[in-house]
Parts: sequence; C-alpha cells; structure tokens
Amino acid sequence: MPCVCFMSSISLAFYDEVFDELKAHGIEPLVTISHYEMPFALTERCNGWAGREVVDLYVKFCRTIFQR
Repeated sequence: MPCVCFMSSISLAFYDEVFDELKAHGIEPLVTISHYEMPFALTERCNGWAGREVVDLYVKFCRTIFQR
C-alpha cells in the first residue's frame, strides 16, 4: 500500500472548533507537534522515518497545521 496522508477535513474541522471554543473562553491554545506519535500504518507501509515519503508527509502535515 502506498504512503498516504491521514489528515481529514473532519479532524481538522474538529480542532478548529476546539481552538475556537478555547479562544471564546479566553484561553490561548498552545500547539505542539511531535514526530513521536506516528500512525502505525505509516511505520508499516512506509518504513517509518527511514521512508522518504514519511518525511514529505510530515512536511505537508506541518504546513497544513501552521497555515490554519
């Protein structure tokens, strides 16, 4: 199976709502990203961080969340 991006519009919308609710209550969200919580499927399908595709997917993930 090919390496694919696991970000969905549903999950992104969920976190948009969480952040909006936090801000509505005067709480500034602090976003951190971690490369340790890799979906197991990427480890199986793409050889984890040894697979170049995973690095490319992580860059796409980071760009997506930083632009939101």
